[in-house]
Amino acid sequence: MKSDFYINIFTIHVVSASKGNTPNAPGNLSITNKTSSSLTLSWSASAYSTGYTVYLNGSEFATTYSTSYTFYGLASDTTYTLGVKGVNSYGSSSVTTTSGTTLVDVPTVPLAPDLSSLSVTSTDTTVTLSWSPSSGATSYRVILNGSYYGTTNSTYFTYTGLEPLTTYYIGVAASNTAGTSSYSPIIARTRATTLLLNNPIDVDLVSDKTRVYAFTPPSTGVYSFYTGSYGGSGTLNDTMLDLYEDDQLANQITSNDDASGNTLFSEIKRTLQGGVTYYIKLSGYETTAVHARITVTTETSSIPPLALNAPEDISASQAGDYVVYQFTPAQSGEYEFSTNYYGDSPSSPDNDTVMSVFSDYNQTDLIGYNDDMDGSLFSNVKLSLIANHTYFIMVENYAGDPIYTRLLATMKQQVSYATLGNQQSVDVSLPSYRKAYYQFTPSASGHYRFFSSPFQGQAGLNDTVLELYADAALTTLLSRNDDALDIHPYGEVYSKIDYTLTQGTTYYVVLRNYGSASLKARLTVEDDFDNTKNSATSANWDQIYLNNRISSLYDVNYYKVVVTERQKVHIGVSKNSLMLEDNQGNILGIYDQGNSDTISLSPGIYFIRAQYISPTQGVSELSVGSFTGYNFDFSGKVGSIGGSINPQSINIQAVPIQDYYGRTDVIDATPRTGNVHDFVFKYDLPHQETTIDIHMGRRNDDPIVYSMNYNIGFAAGPNSISWGGGGSKPKYTVCHALY
Repeated sequence: MKSDFYINIFTIHVVSASKGNTPNAPGNLSITNKTSSSLTLSWSASAYSTGYTVYLNGSEFATTYSTSYTFYGLASDTTYTLGVKGVNSYGSSSVTTTSGTTLVDVPTVPLAPDLSSLSVTSTDTTVTLSWSPSSGATSYRVILNGSYYGTTNSTYFTYTGLEPLTTYYIGVAASNTAGTSSYSPIIARTRATTLLLNNPIDVDLVSDKTRVYAFTPPSTGVYSFYTGSYGGSGTLNDTMLDLYEDDQLANQITSNDDASGNTLFSEIKRTLQGGVTYYIKLSGYETTAVHARITVTTETSSIPPLALNAPEDISASQAGDYVVYQFTPAQSGEYEFSTNYYGDSPSSPDNDTVMSVFSDYNQTDLIGYNDDMDGSLFSNVKLSLIANHTYFIMVENYAGDPIYTRLLATMKQQVSYATLGNQQSVDVSLPSYRKAYYQFTPSASGHYRFFSSPFQGQAGLNDTVLELYADAALTTLLSRNDDALDIHPYGEVYSKIDYTLTQGTTYYVVLRNYGSASLKARLTVEDDFDNTKNSATSANWDQIYLNNRISSLYDVNYYKVVVTERQKVHIGVSKNSLMLEDNQGNILGIYDQGNSDTISLSPGIYFIRAQYISPTQGVSELSVGSFTGYNFDFSGKVGSIGGSINPQSINIQAVPIQDYYGRTDVIDATPRTGNVHDFVFKYDLPHQETTIDIHMGRRNDDPIVYSMNYNIGFAAGPNSISWGGGGSKPKYTVCHALY
């Protein structure tokens, strides 16, 4: 059986699709914006373009999808060829070009260099000033002490040939062809010339000129600064040396003119602290020019310690020498430093010593000094010292001869604090150079007063000194007083400290005598919270304040009263004195013991000042270990009239009668006459009580015939009270009503 096969042959012919269009060349090129450093090229959109490539002077520059492009960073007054072509995925058009010229650059005056960018570095004779560049500047001008000094194209400048350790006023301004900016100023200071150990410097200075050197000792010890002949040999030169702690030459340590009687050169020997920079000034004596050499050498590389109760025998063979010991007490207390016979042998020759005690390495803070003690040639210094603080004891011969003596440190009294209480006095009696130590912890924050006064309240003076510290080590002094300032009611040599204390914080008080006399005085602490108008106690009229204590002769208590409408007030004082003041400080009245007065007050704020007057006014005597204080009582009574007073609203509605003298402005106050008089008055505000006083005369201080308090309530507006006579005066008394 024959099979039939069918073979189908397909021929596939692949051809490319039709080709797309390339962009047309951009047209209508124009320069739309010109500056001295940029040109903006614009053109019309070209068909089939999806982007554009721009050209600068025939070189491809950038691609953009916009129909404009700005070329930046161009030179001024320069012609450029700018071009653009359209591009898409099929290709690009031809480049269309045009030309444009940048504008001529007209410079503006640059801004002054940024003041915050200025910085200086200095040596002993130069100062270098640096700054940040200013836009548009082509150069910079610098000044020195207000005068032009130089020009630079850099952003730094070095001033040369300057004087050491001198302050200069410098500045910089930016410049270009348009002009110069203002100057940015700064203060610069040259450094002192460095003086090295054992490295002499020859110095020439004209008359009235000085030179300052900086010296940093490598270790704590005694160092010698001295002048000598220029070059190591030659004629004498009359020099001066001054040693300072700071480069401002504000804190002088010591100075010297002639080292000895047979030379004009100078020398300073001093204990200096290692690592600390000191400043030595060299000058000629008065107007002498300097032609000399300056040198610093080591006398001793360390300062020997002085131990408690361990005598040190001192033998310094060189005339003019001195010795320094350091002493660090383990406990705070009273210490004594003394010199005596060398080796504690009375057969040793006398040595006229001078002793100085300092609290610092530089020996500038002199805290104790003595030449001769009790008629001898030896020295003795008694001091209160703080634990763990190092002190420096200098011993030298009075006449500059060699030293041959013994030095001893002993402890006389250890610090122990007794407790003081508020409103408490303690009587203190101690021998010479002894101090009394107390601690006080306030129960409330506020103003407190510490003061000394006569021992046991008796007559007599004792010149005291008070010190208040924040710590038991007595390192933080808060206040010190020798003699009380302004007023001194207990005597001009007693002391007083006023200080604001914090609740719960312990403070430390030291009482001592000024000088070498024994201490015999009373110490008191008192709070004084209401001693100013700002801290015044609020008070009310119609209330009696009894047994308010004025703590001491210094104490003042203020009470504040607010008057809301015109009132007549009666003030009475049983002890001491009161002063009535208005809010501006004007004194309206002074009221003493047993004295009272009535005064009319307008609306406002008033202050009653209570103060002590004299011991004759019933003052309780102070006793040992207690504090009673000075009492005063006062009361204030609102008078009969309140509100706005004028003759129309306040008047006496009674038929006048003629008295013996023919006066008709009186009322008949004769008892049992049956006459009744109505008093009409007006209140701006309601009042519960009103008091009527009838006086025998026309003045407030005339005797009162009749006084009655009406507690019946009075409304705002007119009110009246009827009076039918009465009082304790004889029959036929004629009285005048005061309101």
